[in-house]
Amino acid sequence: MTRSPALLLLLAGTAFAARNCSTFWVPPPEGRRRLSSASIHYTGTKTTPTLVVASNHKTGTFLSRCVVAVLQRFGQPVALGGGHVSGGFGRDAYLFQVNFARDPFVLVDSGYRYHRTGPETWTRVALDGAPPGKQYQGEGAAFRAFAAAAGSPAAAAACASEALGAAPAEPPRRNETYADALGRFSLRDGLLFEALRSLHRDVPYVVRAAVDCGAQGAHCTTLLLDDIMADLPGAFRRIARAFRLADVDRLAAPLAAGAVERAFLDACGPESTFVASKKDGSATARDAGSHRNGPDAERAGRLATLRDIDAVYLGGRLAAANATLRRHLR
Repeated sequence: MTRSPALLLLLAGTAFAARNCSTFWVPPPEGRRRLSSASIHYTGTKTTPTLVVASNHKTGTFLSRCVVAVLQRFGQPVALGGGHVSGGFGRDAYLFQVNFARDPFVLVDSGYRYHRTGPETWTRVALDGAPPGKQYQGEGAAFRAFAAAAGSPAAAAACASEALGAAPAEPPRRNETYADALGRFSLRDGLLFEALRSLHRDVPYVVRAAVDCGAQGAHCTTLLLDDIMADLPGAFRRIARAFRLADVDRLAAPLAAGAVERAFLDACGPESTFVASKKDGSATARDAGSHRNGPDAERAGRLATLRDIDAVYLGGRLAAANATLRRHLR
């Protein structure tokens, strides 16, 4: 039987009626971070609008930089709204914003695959090597909650599942890194560990940003990264509509000639040199390529496992976040 820890990642005070596993407490989601207005000058006009593109961890940070680079090449300034935001969008008359988001299940799966390779500094630091206030990506919260759950066989038995298994895995070792723990765990345990981190850190940011963006009406549009990579030409047209690029005098001729779209496809596609120049370039290109060509069989299997984990151990929190996110897409 595949070994898996039995965790319930309910936020404080939330009941889970489907299965009585409410033994463990996880720190609530991180506080909000709003768009920084320091680099955004709200002086737009119809023909020179203020444009902002924003994203969150694993939702299109590099793609947002690419969009900025392409439009600036044609003389249109675009403000980069920070790498991690949960609100702060506006609705000034000539302010238009695009917010990149991601299906929470795909976000966790992508994070699991990416963070196993240790591409970022925080993934290579011992889990107990930094105080909680310095664990910026939620790895400390994931470590503490996972260790508590794995150390309680009685609680695991109460959450037994034929689909996932009941026996708790060995918890993360205090001197190992986040990447090492993901690499040592089984697929099931690794996905659960990453889901715990993401529910504390990344998922709340993505959902809050989408809700706040949706509240701005036509001034803010949230797009899903996976939809973008599956249809890059269609994605460009949606971004162009959201930014009202057709009303920008300096872009009228290159837009009509298709030059801006060609530049976007060349620069921002999964095989582009812009994507490959990222520090984890090859992995990023492969991941982006899988989105463009549709989910492969392995991803489908991982997502199915993750949905089981969410239903049994996470109180359906990923599913609830996904439903909220989709209600606020434009």
